Amino acid sequence: MLGVSLVYFKLKNPPSSLIKKWNTFFDQRSIDAVSRCVSDNSVSMGKLTYDLEDRLSKTLGRKHTICFSSGSSAYLSALISLQLEPFEKILTANRSWINCINAHSILRLRSIICDVEERAPIIKDTKKVCDWIINNRPRVILITHINGFWSRAEKIRSAARKVGAYIIDDRAQSLGSLNELDQVDSDIQIYSIGITKLISAGQGGFAQTDNDQLAQALRLTRVHGISSPEMRDEQLILGHNSRLTDMHAALADCMLDKMHLRVQKTNSIILKYQKELSSVQEIESFRPYLGGEYGVYPEFLVKSRDDLIKYLEHKSIQATRLFVSLHYLNKRIHDFNCIGPQVNSSRLDSHGIGFPGGPDLKDEDLDYVIACIKEFYSSKSVE
Repeated sequence: MLGVSLVYFKLKNPPSSLIKKWNTFFDQRSIDAVSRCVSDNSVSMGKLTYDLEDRLSKTLGRKHTICFSSGSSAYLSALISLQLEPFEKILTANRSWINCINAHSILRLRSIICDVEERAPIIKDTKKVCDWIINNRPRVILITHINGFWSRAEKIRSAARKVGAYIIDDRAQSLGSLNELDQVDSDIQIYSIGITKLISAGQGGFAQTDNDQLAQALRLTRVHGISSPEMRDEQLILGHNSRLTDMHAALADCMLDKMHLRVQKTNSIILKYQKELSSVQEIESFRPYLGGEYGVYPEFLVKSRDDLIKYLEHKSIQATRLFVSLHYLNKRIHDFNCIGPQVNSSRLDSHGIGFPGGPDLKDEDLDYVIACIKEFYSSKSVE
């Protein structure tokens, strides 16, 4: 009875402000670090950025780290560094982020989209996809690791190597969700340290590679493809201004010190959602996280999703649909085709929802959100 009364107490006393889907707070140490950058006139890319690159290489076990102004810029630069020809094919999962297909279209590349697993939003490692790779010889395979789910995709990686394709791992949502799978076969790995990531600099991203030649090309792409301002008549590769600043590097460096604590807190929030909502028949969880995998965002498949979002908004809670699958994007803008029906991706589009989470979510706010979700489905069952 005590639990029930506490639930009703919480529902009668909603928060004074909106419980956002994600919050990132920077502590005083982070503020002081940025302040020192301004005082020292270290406001562009400099020593702090290079020190962060060295630290990330050691932390993640890669030879080279190249920081960029965003994960999106890192991916675009990765494609530029491969010096692909127009209309060459890139295979990607339907649940990849929109920045990927944007980069393909900017470079006039053709996207080939395949479905994801039934219980995890990662590429479906099937014989059908592997046969397509062998027969069509794409130049790049993009393997995206969504929300901490690690995409081993061994068959796809093996098929890619047989046809000489590059493999890029998009790990924008997986920094901190690492295990022995970190050393899977790939040429370039892309990460984000944007505002909604576990390790956040507010804005930023980075690429990693063990290939010296690709690392050199990646470094050139972030400075317009030239080795120095005085060498503009000797442009070596396409590029754009996509440098990370020392101020953002300082924020990321402070966050890295708390990575394991932030991973643990975020994972505990997801586990609490799963435990408390397991009795609600209208809510379905993704597959359990495997050893070494850690979730980032509390995402589920639900019935009456749009009604639930409106209800939670009325309760001062921000919940959102999951981002749209790529096959719904505008074909007048993007050149893409799909391999077979996109059943699982379409299901995520119809029923996927994201609830408030992140390491800075207060315990009392989490309890309130869960209580409101339960109340919504309880009231619908009575109707």
